[in-house]
Amino acid sequence: RYKRKKPKRKATSKQRVSNEKNKSILELLRIAFSD
Repeated sequence: RYKRKKPKRKATSKQRVSNEKNKSILELLRIAFSD
């Protein structure tokens, strides 16, 4: 009777991974510029 709700966990996990990657890249850039 009811439509299955699309899980939003995948999107959040993808966003988390992208955020972590961006953070790591920012840290690498900071280290590179600090040198």
